[in-house]
Amino acid sequence: MAIPAAIIILPVGILFIISGLIVNLTQALLFVLVRPLAKNWYRRLNKLLAESLWLELIWLFDWWACIKVELYTDSETYNQLMGKENALLICNHRSDIDWLVGWVLAQKSLQRLEDFPMPFWLALFVEGTRFTESKLLAAQEFATSKGLPIPRNVLIPRTKGFVSAVTNTRSFIPAIYDCTFSVPKNQPSPTLLKMFRGISSSVKIEIKRHKMEELPETDEGIAQWCKDTFVAKVVISWSCLLVSIIAKFIQWSSLLSSWKGIFVSAIFLILVTIVMEILILSSEAEKSTPMKLPTKDPMKENLLQR
Repeated sequence: MAIPAAIIILPVGILFIISGLIVNLTQALLFVLVRPLAKNWYRRLNKLLAESLWLELIWLFDWWACIKVELYTDSETYNQLMGKENALLICNHRSDIDWLVGWVLAQKSLQRLEDFPMPFWLALFVEGTRFTESKLLAAQEFATSKGLPIPRNVLIPRTKGFVSAVTNTRSFIPAIYDCTFSVPKNQPSPTLLKMFRGISSSVKIEIKRHKMEELPETDEGIAQWCKDTFVAKVVISWSCLLVSIIAKFIQWSSLLSSWKGIFVSAIFLILVTIVMEILILSSEAEKSTPMKLPTKDPMKENLLQR
């Protein structure tokens, strides 16, 4: 049940401001007393102080609003690498609190790394802005005018920041995590205000790991790699949706208990394959719909020329 936001905003705001002042004062003292003598220790202590402050928002996300995060990735990335290496994250920007979802994942990963050197994640929302339907229409018009693949549920990435990040960090960041955020249509899109009101939601995250050494060396190649990655996100989002539909379909019915049911299920999977093939082909630039230009009126042209 939703709770008036003011009931939680006021005490949390007071706590956040007071604890923030205490943390900032402590950081200033450490900068003066510890950093000149031991820079690594200063960074470790500073990280712990900053984490203690921002964990207040993670508490709101995880415990107060009880927002569910469903993570999809391969077992090697999750069990052996995630949280144990430096990584550059590229993400689509679906809601107001996508950045907070990343904090939740990072915080949970660090819980298992008490004796391991502290890794860091550098997150880039390369779309440059939050996703809205109006921005999607603008992105589709731009893609049509430039002959680019038409985006369906992501925006066109702005690659300059990504190129700069890769160029300057590839020597000490071994991997790129390609994160795709999505919110089920039957769930409300999470926002800070809804979090304060205790409104729960669900967020799905698909993570694909890429080795940094596999990326091109040139700026143009890196930019194109980023664009291709976002084209693939369209297919990934639809694949997750179709897999979810198939799973619910199997749970709901007992068709697989008979030959007739197996036949119907096989036909359904064939149709899914055809739909995915059409989707992939339609995302190609050659198949995109050209921009509609306004037709000229001969009578108006004659009047203007007089």
